[in-house]
Amino acid sequence: GTEALEERARSELGMVKQGEVFFQVIGEAAASSAVAATPSNKIK
Repeated sequence: GTEALEERARSELGMVKQGEVFFQVIGEAAASSAVAATPSNKIK
């Protein structure tokens, strides 16, 4: 049902619900070239 759809949207599209905080853990090699994300109040 909708739970499977929500799980797929979260894992494949990186979608989050309003009020949730998204954390992305990246490897050490990628961290040196990573760009800091700016927090946003907009949820798409």
